[in-house]
Amino acid sequence: MSNYKVLFIPCMGKRAKFEAEFETHAEADIALNAIADYTAMLHASMLMPDHSNMGAVLKLDDDGLWVEIDGDGNEI
Repeated sequence: MSNYKVLFIPCMGKRAKFEAEFETHAEADIALNAIADYTAMLHASMLMPDHSNMGAVLKLDDDGLWVEIDGDGNEI
């Protein structure tokens, strides 16, 4: 079981979401930053309209619940 998850919700009409699990916080941060950079490139290239996307890194807590964390790993 993975301890971290990236959640990305593009606000493009239909309510779609992307989720992927990772073993480490560092891996999850890299993935979320890559997704953010990719969507920024699509917007800058005029391939995708500007949307208010939502992305977060989540951590599995001791109760088995996914909680959002900041860049330092602290629960938000």
